[in-house]
Amino acid sequence: MEIIFDPDTRELNGSSKISYSNNSPDTLSEIVIHTFPNIFKSGSARDRDIYDSDVSKGLILEELKIGNELVINNVKNQNGKQIYSEATFTVIPLKIPMLPNSKTELVVVWNYTLNKETHLRTGQTSDTGFMIAYFFPRIAVYDDIDGWNKYAYTGNTEFYNDFGDFEVEISVPENYLVWATGQLTNPSEVLKDKFYERFKAAQKSEQKIAIVDFSDIGKDITLSKTDNTWKYSAKKVPDFAFATAKNYIWGARSVDVNRESDRLLTIHTAYDPKSKDFKKVNEFTKESIEYMTSVFPKVDFPFENHTVFNGLGMMEYPMMANDRSFEDLHRSRWLTHHETFHSYFPFLTGLNETKYAWLDEGLAMYGTNEFLRSINSPLKDEIGFQNFDGRIGYDSDFPIFAVSKYLKNPTYYNNSYPKATAFFLVIREYLGQEEFTSFIQKFVSVWKGKHPTALDFLFLLNESTPEDLTWLIKPWIFEFGYVDLSIGNVTSTEEGYKINIENKGNYPVPVYLDVTYKDGTTANILRPVRVWQNGEKNFLISLGTNKEIQKLVLRDISLIDANPGNNIFTFKTRSP
Repeated sequence: MEIIFDPDTRELNGSSKISYSNNSPDTLSEIVIHTFPNIFKSGSARDRDIYDSDVSKGLILEELKIGNELVINNVKNQNGKQIYSEATFTVIPLKIPMLPNSKTELVVVWNYTLNKETHLRTGQTSDTGFMIAYFFPRIAVYDDIDGWNKYAYTGNTEFYNDFGDFEVEISVPENYLVWATGQLTNPSEVLKDKFYERFKAAQKSEQKIAIVDFSDIGKDITLSKTDNTWKYSAKKVPDFAFATAKNYIWGARSVDVNRESDRLLTIHTAYDPKSKDFKKVNEFTKESIEYMTSVFPKVDFPFENHTVFNGLGMMEYPMMANDRSFEDLHRSRWLTHHETFHSYFPFLTGLNETKYAWLDEGLAMYGTNEFLRSINSPLKDEIGFQNFDGRIGYDSDFPIFAVSKYLKNPTYYNNSYPKATAFFLVIREYLGQEEFTSFIQKFVSVWKGKHPTALDFLFLLNESTPEDLTWLIKPWIFEFGYVDLSIGNVTSTEEGYKINIENKGNYPVPVYLDVTYKDGTTANILRPVRVWQNGEKNFLISLGTNKEIQKLVLRDISLIDANPGNNIFTFKTRSP
Protein backbone atom coordinates (compact mmCIF):
# COMPACT_ATOMS: atom_id res chain seq x y z
CA MET A 1 0.00 0.00 0.00
CA GLU A 2 1.27 3.46 -0.90
CA ILE A 3 -0.08 6.50 0.91
CA ILE A 4 0.46 10.19 0.26
CA PHE A 5 -0.89 12.48 2.97
CA ASP A 6 -0.97 16.27 2.81
CA PRO A 7 -1.34 17.76 6.32
CA ASP A 8 -2.29 21.18 4.94
CA THR A 9 -5.34 19.94 3.02
CA ARG A 10 -5.83 16.68 4.97
CA GLU A 11 -6.13 14.92 1.60
CA LEU A 12 -5.08 11.28 1.57
CA ASN A 13 -4.30 9.52 -1.71
CA GLY A 14 -3.75 5.82 -1.63
CA SER A 15 -3.16 2.80 -3.81
CA SER A 16 -3.12 -0.84 -2.79
CA LYS A 17 -2.12 -4.11 -4.37
CA ILE A 18 -3.90 -6.88 -2.53
CA SER A 19 -3.39 -10.62 -2.78
CA TYR A 20 -6.56 -12.30 -1.48
CA SER A 21 -6.79 -16.03 -0.73
CA ASN A 22 -10.08 -17.89 -0.55
CA ASN A 23 -9.27 -20.33 2.24
CA SER A 24 -12.91 -21.35 2.62
CA PRO A 25 -14.50 -24.50 1.12
CA ASP A 26 -16.97 -22.26 -0.75
CA THR A 27 -16.93 -20.84 -4.25
CA LEU A 28 -17.23 -17.05 -4.00
CA SER A 29 -19.47 -15.40 -6.57
CA GLU A 30 -19.00 -11.93 -5.10
CA ILE A 31 -16.58 -9.94 -3.02
CA VAL A 32 -17.34 -7.36 -0.32
CA ILE A 33 -15.20 -4.30 0.25
CA HIS A 34 -15.47 -1.98 3.27
CA THR A 35 -14.93 1.75 2.83
CA PHE A 36 -15.10 3.07 6.39
CA PRO A 37 -14.35 6.77 5.66
CA ASN A 38 -17.78 6.90 4.04
CA ILE A 39 -19.25 7.32 7.51
CA PHE A 40 -18.54 11.00 6.81
CA LYS A 41 -20.24 10.86 3.43
CA SER A 42 -23.36 12.97 3.03
CA GLY A 43 -26.44 10.84 3.63
CA SER A 44 -24.66 8.06 5.54
CA ALA A 45 -26.35 6.55 8.60
CA ARG A 46 -24.43 7.32 11.79
CA ASP A 47 -24.75 6.44 15.47
CA ARG A 48 -22.86 9.60 16.41
CA ASP A 49 -23.20 13.22 15.45
CA ILE A 50 -20.53 14.82 13.29
CA TYR A 51 -19.75 18.44 12.57
CA ASP A 52 -21.22 19.83 9.37
CA SER A 53 -17.72 20.80 8.26
CA ASP A 54 -16.74 17.12 8.16
CA VAL A 55 -19.61 15.99 5.93
CA SER A 56 -17.87 15.06 2.68
CA LYS A 57 -18.01 13.07 -0.53
CA GLY A 58 -16.48 10.23 1.44
CA LEU A 59 -13.94 7.83 0.00
CA ILE A 60 -13.62 8.11 -3.77
CA LEU A 61 -12.72 4.88 -5.54
CA GLU A 62 -10.72 6.02 -8.54
CA GLU A 63 -9.90 2.51 -9.68
CA LEU A 64 -10.84 -1.00 -8.58
CA LYS A 65 -9.47 -3.99 -10.42
CA ILE A 66 -10.24 -7.57 -9.39
CA GLY A 67 -8.14 -10.09 -11.27
CA ASN A 68 -8.43 -8.98 -14.89
CA GLU A 69 -11.77 -7.31 -14.29
CA LEU A 70 -11.91 -3.54 -14.05
CA VAL A 71 -14.71 -2.26 -11.82
CA ILE A 72 -15.61 1.29 -12.76
CA ASN A 73 -17.81 4.15 -11.57
CA ASN A 74 -18.73 2.37 -8.32
CA VAL A 75 -22.06 1.52 -10.00
CA LYS A 76 -21.55 -1.31 -12.50
CA ASN A 77 -18.73 -3.68 -13.22
CA GLN A 78 -17.34 -4.52 -16.61
CA ASN A 79 -19.89 -7.20 -17.43
CA GLY A 80 -22.77 -4.86 -16.64
CA LYS A 81 -23.95 -6.40 -13.38
CA GLN A 82 -25.27 -4.00 -10.77
CA ILE A 83 -23.08 -3.44 -7.73
CA TYR A 84 -24.88 -3.26 -4.40
CA SER A 85 -23.45 -0.48 -2.29
CA GLU A 86 -24.23 0.91 1.14
CA ALA A 87 -22.32 3.79 2.63
CA THR A 88 -19.44 1.81 4.09
CA PHE A 89 -19.44 -1.43 2.12
CA THR A 90 -19.90 -2.51 -1.47
CA VAL A 91 -20.88 -5.94 -2.84
CA ILE A 92 -19.24 -6.66 -6.18
CA PRO A 93 -20.32 -9.66 -8.30
CA LEU A 94 -17.35 -11.51 -9.73
CA LYS A 95 -17.17 -12.22 -13.44
CA ILE A 96 -15.13 -15.32 -12.67
CA PRO A 97 -16.08 -16.88 -9.30
CA MET A 98 -13.26 -17.66 -6.87
CA LEU A 99 -12.84 -21.37 -6.29
CA PRO A 100 -11.82 -22.77 -2.89
CA ASN A 101 -8.08 -22.50 -2.17
CA SER A 102 -7.60 -20.02 -5.00
CA LYS A 103 -6.14 -16.52 -5.04
CA THR A 104 -6.92 -13.30 -6.82
CA GLU A 105 -5.18 -9.98 -7.08
CA LEU A 106 -6.85 -6.63 -6.50
CA VAL A 107 -5.71 -3.11 -7.29
CA VAL A 108 -7.43 -0.22 -5.52
CA VAL A 109 -6.79 3.50 -5.99
CA TRP A 110 -8.68 5.93 -3.79
CA ASN A 111 -8.68 9.30 -2.05
CA TYR A 112 -10.55 11.11 0.68
CA THR A 113 -10.20 14.10 2.97
CA LEU A 114 -9.52 13.32 6.61
CA ASN A 115 -12.04 14.67 9.10
CA LYS A 116 -10.91 17.69 11.13
CA GLU A 117 -13.50 18.78 13.70
CA THR A 118 -15.14 15.41 14.44
CA HIS A 119 -12.78 12.95 16.06
CA LEU A 120 -14.34 9.54 15.53
CA ARG A 121 -11.42 7.18 16.29
CA THR A 122 -9.50 8.96 13.54
CA GLY A 123 -8.90 12.52 12.41
CA GLN A 124 -6.87 15.64 13.08
CA THR A 125 -5.67 15.75 16.68
CA SER A 126 -3.79 19.07 16.91
CA ASP A 127 -2.39 21.79 14.66
CA THR A 128 0.20 19.37 13.29
CA GLY A 129 -1.04 16.00 14.57
CA PHE A 130 -3.18 13.41 12.75
CA MET A 131 -4.40 9.94 13.70
CA ILE A 132 -5.28 8.08 10.52
CA ALA A 133 -7.21 4.83 10.82
CA TYR A 134 -10.16 3.10 9.15
CA PHE A 135 -8.68 4.79 6.11
CA PHE A 136 -8.28 2.22 3.31
CA PRO A 137 -10.66 0.02 1.29
CA ARG A 138 -10.42 -3.49 2.69
CA ILE A 139 -11.87 -6.86 1.85
CA ALA A 140 -14.46 -7.95 4.37
CA VAL A 141 -14.21 -11.14 6.38
CA TYR A 142 -15.78 -14.24 4.85
CA ASP A 143 -16.40 -16.77 7.63
CA ASP A 144 -18.22 -20.04 8.24
CA ILE A 145 -20.92 -18.39 10.37
CA ASP A 146 -22.28 -15.49 8.30
CA GLY A 147 -20.46 -15.76 4.99
CA TRP A 148 -19.49 -12.25 3.94
CA ASN A 149 -19.45 -9.78 6.81
CA LYS A 150 -21.87 -7.28 5.32
CA TYR A 151 -22.27 -4.62 7.96
CA ALA A 152 -22.49 -0.89 7.66
CA TYR A 153 -20.05 0.90 9.93
CA THR A 154 -22.10 3.54 11.75
CA GLY A 155 -19.73 4.59 14.53
CA ASN A 156 -20.39 2.28 17.50
CA THR A 157 -19.03 -1.17 16.73
CA GLU A 158 -15.37 -1.54 15.96
CA PHE A 159 -13.27 -4.36 14.52
CA TYR A 160 -13.77 -7.46 12.49
CA ASN A 161 -11.00 -7.84 9.96
CA ASP A 162 -9.04 -10.66 8.41
CA PHE A 163 -5.41 -11.20 9.31
CA GLY A 164 -2.95 -10.06 6.69
CA ASP A 165 0.60 -9.00 5.93
CA PHE A 166 1.11 -5.30 5.28
CA GLU A 167 3.90 -3.53 3.41
CA VAL A 168 3.07 0.17 3.55
CA GLU A 169 4.84 3.29 2.31
CA ILE A 170 3.65 6.59 3.78
CA SER A 171 4.78 9.86 2.23
CA VAL A 172 4.51 13.05 4.27
CA PRO A 173 6.18 16.48 4.09
CA GLU A 174 9.50 17.51 5.62
CA ASN A 175 9.83 17.07 9.40
CA TYR A 176 6.58 15.19 9.76
CA LEU A 177 7.21 12.01 11.74
CA VAL A 178 5.24 8.79 11.23
CA TRP A 179 4.33 6.03 13.69
CA ALA A 180 2.41 3.02 12.48
CA THR A 181 1.39 -0.59 12.87
CA GLY A 182 4.46 -2.74 12.33
CA GLN A 183 8.19 -2.20 12.12
CA LEU A 184 9.78 0.89 10.60
CA THR A 185 12.09 -0.68 8.01
CA ASN A 186 13.90 2.40 6.68
CA PRO A 187 14.70 4.68 9.65
CA SER A 188 18.08 5.65 8.18
CA GLU A 189 16.34 6.88 5.01
CA VAL A 190 14.00 9.29 6.81
CA LEU A 191 15.79 10.40 9.99
CA LYS A 192 18.88 12.56 10.24
CA ASP A 193 21.87 10.76 11.76
CA LYS A 194 21.45 12.09 15.31
CA PHE A 195 17.86 10.95 15.51
CA TYR A 196 18.54 7.68 13.73
CA GLU A 197 21.22 6.84 16.30
CA ARG A 198 18.78 7.58 19.11
CA PHE A 199 16.17 5.41 17.37
CA LYS A 200 18.60 2.48 17.21
CA ALA A 201 19.67 2.95 20.83
CA ALA A 202 16.05 2.83 22.02
CA GLN A 203 15.64 -0.65 20.53
CA LYS A 204 17.98 -1.99 23.24
CA SER A 205 17.52 0.41 26.13
CA GLU A 206 15.47 -0.37 29.25
CA GLN A 207 15.49 3.35 30.01
CA LYS A 208 13.40 5.71 27.90
CA ILE A 209 15.42 7.51 25.25
CA ALA A 210 14.25 10.81 23.82
CA ILE A 211 14.47 10.32 20.07
CA VAL A 212 13.02 13.80 19.62
CA ASP A 213 13.18 15.96 22.76
CA PHE A 214 11.87 19.40 23.71
CA SER A 215 15.12 21.00 22.58
CA ASP A 216 14.65 19.49 19.09
CA ILE A 217 11.27 21.09 18.45
CA GLY A 218 11.43 23.35 15.40
CA LYS A 219 14.67 21.81 14.13
CA ASP A 220 15.20 19.62 11.08
CA ILE A 221 14.52 16.00 12.02
CA THR A 222 14.04 14.31 8.66
CA LEU A 223 16.50 13.92 5.80
CA SER A 224 14.52 15.23 2.86
CA LYS A 225 13.59 18.86 2.46
CA THR A 226 10.46 17.91 0.54
CA ASP A 227 8.65 14.61 1.18
CA ASN A 228 9.87 11.62 3.16
CA THR A 229 8.56 8.11 2.62
CA TRP A 230 8.29 6.00 5.77
CA LYS A 231 8.13 2.26 5.19
CA TYR A 232 6.38 -0.04 7.64
CA SER A 233 6.02 -3.81 7.61
CA ALA A 234 3.57 -5.84 9.70
CA LYS A 235 2.81 -9.55 9.61
CA LYS A 236 -0.41 -11.36 10.56
CA VAL A 237 -2.30 -8.36 11.88
CA PRO A 238 -6.02 -7.59 11.42
CA ASP A 239 -5.61 -3.90 10.62
CA PHE A 240 -3.16 -1.10 9.88
CA ALA A 241 -3.20 2.43 11.28
CA PHE A 242 -0.72 5.29 11.39
CA ALA A 243 -0.22 8.69 12.96
CA THR A 244 1.81 11.62 11.76
CA ALA A 245 2.84 14.85 13.43
CA LYS A 246 5.38 17.65 13.32
CA ASN A 247 6.93 19.18 16.43
CA TYR A 248 5.97 16.25 18.65
CA ILE A 249 8.05 14.67 21.39
CA TRP A 250 9.10 11.10 20.63
CA GLY A 251 10.36 8.75 23.31
CA ALA A 252 11.04 5.02 23.22
CA ARG A 253 12.38 2.15 25.30
CA SER A 254 12.52 -1.64 25.10
CA VAL A 255 10.98 -4.22 27.41
CA ASP A 256 11.40 -7.99 27.67
CA VAL A 257 7.91 -9.34 26.92
CA ASN A 258 8.61 -13.03 26.45
CA ARG A 259 9.02 -15.18 29.53
CA GLU A 260 10.80 -17.94 27.58
CA SER A 261 13.07 -15.96 25.25
CA ASP A 262 14.84 -12.63 24.97
CA ARG A 263 12.39 -11.06 22.52
CA LEU A 264 12.13 -7.33 23.14
CA LEU A 265 9.19 -4.99 22.62
CA THR A 266 9.89 -1.36 21.77
CA ILE A 267 7.43 1.06 23.37
CA HIS A 268 7.04 4.38 21.58
CA THR A 269 5.20 7.44 22.82
CA ALA A 270 4.56 10.46 20.63
CA TYR A 271 2.96 13.55 22.07
CA ASP A 272 2.28 17.25 21.85
CA PRO A 273 4.84 19.21 23.93
CA LYS A 274 1.92 20.90 25.71
CA SER A 275 0.71 17.56 27.05
CA LYS A 276 1.62 17.09 30.71
CA ASP A 277 0.47 13.54 31.38
CA PHE A 278 2.20 12.00 28.34
CA LYS A 279 5.57 12.51 29.97
CA LYS A 280 4.57 9.50 32.08
CA VAL A 281 2.76 7.42 29.46
CA ASN A 282 5.83 5.53 28.26
CA GLU A 283 6.44 4.40 31.84
CA PHE A 284 2.74 3.57 32.27
CA THR A 285 2.85 1.45 29.12
CA LYS A 286 5.89 -0.42 30.40
CA GLU A 287 4.31 -1.28 33.74
CA SER A 288 1.08 -2.28 32.01
CA ILE A 289 2.76 -4.68 29.61
CA GLU A 290 4.85 -6.17 32.42
CA TYR A 291 1.63 -6.77 34.38
CA MET A 292 -0.04 -8.36 31.37
CA THR A 293 2.82 -10.73 30.66
CA SER A 294 3.46 -11.73 34.28
CA VAL A 295 0.06 -11.47 36.06
CA PHE A 296 -2.96 -11.31 33.76
CA PRO A 297 -3.53 -12.69 31.19
CA LYS A 298 0.03 -13.91 31.68
CA VAL A 299 0.51 -14.31 27.94
CA ASP A 300 3.53 -13.09 25.99
CA PHE A 301 2.85 -9.73 24.38
CA PRO A 302 2.13 -10.52 20.72
CA PHE A 303 3.92 -7.62 19.00
CA GLU A 304 7.43 -6.22 18.72
CA ASN A 305 6.31 -2.57 18.67
CA HIS A 306 3.63 -0.58 20.42
CA THR A 307 3.05 3.16 20.02
CA VAL A 308 0.83 5.31 22.20
CA PHE A 309 0.01 8.46 20.24
CA ASN A 310 -1.27 11.62 21.91
CA GLY A 311 -4.51 12.09 20.02
CA LEU A 312 -8.08 12.88 20.94
CA GLY A 313 -9.44 9.37 21.22
CA MET A 314 -9.63 6.36 23.44
CA MET A 315 -9.02 3.76 20.78
CA GLU A 316 -6.80 0.82 19.95
CA TYR A 317 -5.29 -0.50 16.74
CA PRO A 318 -2.71 -3.25 16.22
CA MET A 319 0.51 -1.90 17.77
CA MET A 320 -1.09 1.55 18.13
CA ALA A 321 -3.22 3.46 20.61
CA ASN A 322 -4.90 6.82 20.04
CA ASP A 323 -5.08 8.21 23.58
CA ARG A 324 -6.25 11.59 24.74
CA SER A 325 -4.56 13.53 27.53
CA PHE A 326 -5.96 13.85 31.04
CA GLU A 327 -5.19 16.25 33.84
CA ASP A 328 -5.54 13.29 36.21
CA LEU A 329 -2.60 10.88 35.89
CA HIS A 330 -4.74 8.08 37.31
CA ARG A 331 -6.97 8.35 34.24
CA SER A 332 -3.97 8.38 31.93
CA ARG A 333 -2.73 5.21 33.58
CA TRP A 334 -6.14 3.57 33.24
CA LEU A 335 -6.50 4.46 29.56
CA THR A 336 -2.97 3.33 28.73
CA HIS A 337 -3.58 -0.09 30.23
CA HIS A 338 -7.01 -0.55 28.68
CA GLU A 339 -6.02 0.26 25.10
CA THR A 340 -2.81 -1.75 25.34
CA PHE A 341 -4.73 -4.77 26.66
CA HIS A 342 -6.62 -4.92 23.36
CA SER A 343 -3.43 -6.32 21.82
CA TYR A 344 -4.74 -9.68 23.03
CA PHE A 345 -8.44 -9.13 22.35
CA PRO A 346 -9.34 -8.65 19.54
CA PHE A 347 -6.00 -8.46 17.72
CA LEU A 348 -4.39 -11.75 18.73
CA THR A 349 -7.59 -13.80 18.58
CA GLY A 350 -9.43 -11.97 15.81
CA LEU A 351 -12.71 -11.49 17.69
CA ASN A 352 -15.75 -10.20 15.84
CA GLU A 353 -16.50 -6.97 17.68
CA THR A 354 -19.34 -6.14 15.33
CA LYS A 355 -21.28 -9.01 16.95
CA TYR A 356 -19.55 -9.70 20.27
CA ALA A 357 -18.15 -6.40 21.50
CA TRP A 358 -18.84 -7.59 25.06
CA LEU A 359 -16.24 -10.33 24.79
CA ASP A 360 -13.43 -8.00 23.78
CA GLU A 361 -14.33 -4.89 25.76
CA GLY A 362 -15.43 -6.89 28.80
CA LEU A 363 -12.14 -8.77 28.98
CA ALA A 364 -10.16 -5.56 28.47
CA MET A 365 -12.18 -3.77 31.16
CA TYR A 366 -11.85 -6.72 33.52
CA GLY A 367 -8.09 -6.91 32.97
CA THR A 368 -7.70 -3.16 33.43
CA ASN A 369 -9.73 -3.14 36.63
CA GLU A 370 -7.60 -5.96 38.05
CA PHE A 371 -4.51 -3.89 37.26
CA LEU A 372 -6.03 -0.84 38.96
CA ARG A 373 -6.76 -2.98 42.00
CA SER A 374 -3.18 -4.23 42.07
CA ILE A 375 -1.83 -0.66 42.31
CA ASN A 376 -4.70 0.46 44.57
CA SER A 377 -5.77 3.13 42.10
CA PRO A 378 -8.62 5.41 43.26
CA LEU A 379 -10.33 4.50 39.97
CA LYS A 380 -10.57 0.77 40.74
CA ASP A 381 -14.11 -0.62 40.68
CA GLU A 382 -15.31 2.73 39.30
CA ILE A 383 -14.29 3.37 35.69
CA GLY A 384 -17.09 2.31 33.37
CA PHE A 385 -19.40 1.01 36.07
CA GLN A 386 -20.91 4.32 37.09
CA ASN A 387 -22.50 4.76 33.66
CA PHE A 388 -24.65 1.68 34.23
CA ASP A 389 -26.05 2.87 37.54
CA GLY A 390 -29.70 3.84 37.27
CA ARG A 391 -30.25 1.78 34.12
CA ILE A 392 -29.83 -1.70 35.58
CA GLY A 393 -32.94 -3.79 34.99
CA TYR A 394 -34.75 -1.13 32.96
CA ASP A 395 -35.84 -1.27 29.32
CA SER A 396 -32.39 -0.43 27.93
CA ASP A 397 -30.80 -3.34 29.87
CA PHE A 398 -30.51 -6.15 27.32
CA PRO A 399 -28.99 -9.64 27.63
CA ILE A 400 -25.23 -9.61 27.09
CA PHE A 401 -25.50 -11.85 24.02
CA ALA A 402 -27.54 -9.29 22.05
CA VAL A 403 -25.70 -8.69 18.76
CA SER A 404 -23.59 -5.56 19.19
CA LYS A 405 -24.12 -4.04 15.74
CA TYR A 406 -27.86 -3.81 16.35
CA LEU A 407 -27.52 -1.99 19.67
CA LYS A 408 -27.42 1.74 20.32
CA ASN A 409 -26.09 3.57 23.34
CA PRO A 410 -26.52 3.32 26.26
CA THR A 411 -27.32 -0.38 25.70
CA TYR A 412 -24.27 -0.97 23.50
CA TYR A 413 -21.93 0.53 26.07
CA ASN A 414 -23.50 -1.13 29.11
CA ASN A 415 -23.51 -4.59 27.53
CA SER A 416 -19.97 -4.30 26.21
CA TYR A 417 -18.29 -2.83 29.28
CA PRO A 418 -19.76 -2.99 32.82
CA LYS A 419 -22.19 -5.87 32.35
CA ALA A 420 -19.67 -8.11 30.59
CA THR A 421 -17.00 -7.24 33.15
CA ALA A 422 -19.37 -8.21 35.96
CA PHE A 423 -19.84 -11.62 34.31
CA PHE A 424 -16.07 -12.15 34.20
CA LEU A 425 -15.76 -11.12 37.85
CA VAL A 426 -18.33 -13.76 38.83
CA ILE A 427 -16.66 -16.44 36.69
CA ARG A 428 -13.30 -15.53 38.25
CA GLU A 429 -14.80 -15.94 41.72
CA TYR A 430 -16.22 -19.32 40.74
CA LEU A 431 -12.97 -20.62 39.19
CA GLY A 432 -10.45 -18.80 41.35
CA GLN A 433 -7.87 -16.38 39.98
CA GLU A 434 -5.33 -19.01 38.93
CA GLU A 435 -7.84 -21.20 37.13
CA PHE A 436 -9.50 -18.21 35.44
CA THR A 437 -6.11 -17.01 34.16
CA SER A 438 -5.35 -20.53 32.92
CA PHE A 439 -8.66 -20.62 31.08
CA ILE A 440 -7.96 -17.29 29.34
CA GLN A 441 -4.53 -18.62 28.34
CA LYS A 442 -6.21 -21.73 26.94
CA PHE A 443 -8.68 -19.62 24.97
CA VAL A 444 -5.80 -17.64 23.43
CA SER A 445 -3.88 -20.81 22.62
CA VAL A 446 -6.83 -22.60 21.01
CA TRP A 447 -8.30 -19.66 19.09
CA LYS A 448 -5.32 -17.44 18.24
CA GLY A 449 -5.89 -16.01 14.76
CA LYS A 450 -9.03 -18.07 14.11
CA HIS A 451 -11.96 -15.64 14.56
CA PRO A 452 -13.68 -17.32 17.52
CA THR A 453 -17.33 -16.59 18.22
CA ALA A 454 -18.73 -15.83 21.66
CA LEU A 455 -20.20 -19.33 21.71
CA ASP A 456 -16.73 -20.78 21.13
CA PHE A 457 -15.59 -18.90 24.23
CA LEU A 458 -18.55 -20.10 26.30
CA PHE A 459 -18.29 -23.71 25.13
CA LEU A 460 -14.59 -23.78 25.98
CA LEU A 461 -15.35 -22.25 29.37
CA ASN A 462 -17.91 -24.95 30.09
CA GLU A 463 -15.59 -27.71 28.90
CA SER A 464 -12.82 -26.39 31.14
CA THR A 465 -14.83 -26.73 34.36
CA PRO A 466 -15.60 -29.92 36.31
CA GLU A 467 -19.35 -29.25 36.33
CA ASP A 468 -21.87 -28.03 33.78
CA LEU A 469 -22.06 -24.24 34.11
CA THR A 470 -25.30 -23.80 32.18
CA TRP A 471 -27.04 -22.64 35.37
CA LEU A 472 -24.55 -19.76 35.64
CA ILE A 473 -23.91 -18.90 31.99
CA LYS A 474 -27.52 -19.01 30.78
CA PRO A 475 -28.98 -16.23 32.95
CA TRP A 476 -25.91 -14.00 32.77
CA ILE A 477 -25.46 -14.20 29.00
CA PHE A 478 -28.80 -15.02 27.42
CA GLU A 479 -31.56 -13.75 29.72
CA PHE A 480 -33.00 -10.40 30.70
CA GLY A 481 -32.27 -9.74 34.33
CA TYR A 482 -29.98 -8.13 36.85
CA VAL A 483 -28.07 -8.59 40.11
CA ASP A 484 -29.91 -7.81 43.31
CA LEU A 485 -28.96 -9.58 46.51
CA SER A 486 -30.72 -8.38 49.64
CA ILE A 487 -30.50 -8.97 53.38
CA GLY A 488 -33.90 -10.31 54.39
CA ASN A 489 -35.03 -11.43 57.84
CA VAL A 490 -32.38 -11.56 60.57
CA THR A 491 -33.35 -13.46 63.71
CA SER A 492 -31.58 -14.19 66.98
CA THR A 493 -31.09 -17.76 68.13
CA GLU A 494 -29.51 -19.40 71.16
CA GLU A 495 -26.45 -20.11 69.01
CA GLY A 496 -26.28 -16.67 67.36
CA TYR A 497 -28.18 -15.47 64.32
CA LYS A 498 -29.98 -16.72 61.26
CA ILE A 499 -29.57 -14.37 58.32
CA ASN A 500 -31.72 -14.79 55.21
CA ILE A 501 -30.08 -13.67 51.95
CA GLU A 502 -32.61 -13.03 49.19
CA ASN A 503 -31.86 -13.17 45.48
CA LYS A 504 -34.31 -10.59 44.17
CA GLY A 505 -32.67 -10.56 40.75
CA ASN A 506 -31.90 -13.58 38.58
CA TYR A 507 -28.15 -13.27 37.95
CA PRO A 508 -26.28 -15.55 40.37
CA VAL A 509 -23.45 -13.95 42.36
CA PRO A 510 -21.42 -15.08 45.37
CA VAL A 511 -22.49 -14.01 48.84
CA TYR A 512 -19.96 -11.76 50.56
CA LEU A 513 -21.32 -10.72 53.96
CA ASP A 514 -19.35 -8.39 56.22
CA VAL A 515 -20.31 -8.52 59.90
CA THR A 516 -19.52 -5.72 62.35
CA TYR A 517 -20.06 -6.49 66.05
CA LYS A 518 -20.88 -3.93 68.70
CA ASP A 519 -17.51 -4.52 70.34
CA GLY A 520 -15.81 -3.27 67.16
CA THR A 521 -14.64 -6.66 65.89
CA THR A 522 -15.55 -7.88 62.42
CA ALA A 523 -16.08 -11.10 60.50
CA ASN A 524 -16.43 -12.00 56.83
CA ILE A 525 -18.74 -14.69 55.53
CA LEU A 526 -18.26 -16.02 51.99
CA ARG A 527 -20.58 -18.43 50.24
CA PRO A 528 -19.83 -19.40 46.63
CA VAL A 529 -22.08 -18.58 43.70
CA ARG A 530 -23.21 -22.20 43.47
CA VAL A 531 -25.60 -21.64 46.39
CA TRP A 532 -28.01 -20.38 43.67
CA GLN A 533 -27.30 -23.33 41.38
CA ASN A 534 -30.84 -24.76 41.48
CA GLY A 535 -32.64 -21.46 41.09
CA GLU A 536 -33.03 -20.76 44.80
CA LYS A 537 -34.37 -17.38 45.79
CA ASN A 538 -33.32 -17.55 49.46
CA PHE A 539 -30.18 -18.70 51.22
CA LEU A 540 -30.03 -19.01 55.00
CA ILE A 541 -26.78 -18.28 56.84
CA SER A 542 -26.46 -19.63 60.36
CA LEU A 543 -23.96 -17.52 62.28
CA GLY A 544 -22.77 -18.95 65.55
CA THR A 545 -21.65 -16.24 67.96
CA ASN A 546 -22.31 -14.87 71.43
CA LYS A 547 -21.57 -11.31 70.28
CA GLU A 548 -24.12 -8.68 69.38
CA ILE A 549 -24.17 -7.61 65.75
CA GLN A 550 -24.17 -3.91 64.98
CA LYS A 551 -24.31 -4.01 61.17
CA LEU A 552 -24.42 -6.42 58.23
CA VAL A 553 -23.25 -5.41 54.75
CA LEU A 554 -23.54 -7.45 51.56
CA ARG A 555 -20.53 -6.66 49.41
CA ASP A 556 -21.35 -6.51 45.70
CA ILE A 557 -18.50 -8.33 43.95
CA SER A 558 -20.24 -7.93 40.58
CA LEU A 559 -20.17 -4.11 40.97
CA ILE A 560 -23.59 -3.83 39.30
CA ASP A 561 -26.09 -4.60 42.08
CA ALA A 562 -29.36 -2.93 41.07
CA ASN A 563 -30.33 -1.85 44.59
CA PRO A 564 -27.38 -1.31 46.96
CA GLY A 565 -29.81 0.10 49.54
CA ASN A 566 -31.02 -3.38 50.54
CA ASN A 567 -27.47 -4.63 51.10
CA ILE A 568 -27.19 -3.06 54.58
CA PHE A 569 -28.87 -4.15 57.81
CA THR A 570 -28.28 -2.12 60.97
CA PHE A 571 -29.21 -3.31 64.50
CA LYS A 572 -30.50 -1.03 67.22
CA THR A 573 -30.86 -3.53 70.04
CA ARG A 574 -30.69 -7.27 70.21
CA SER A 575 -34.03 -9.00 70.46
CA PRO A 576 -34.59 -11.00 73.69
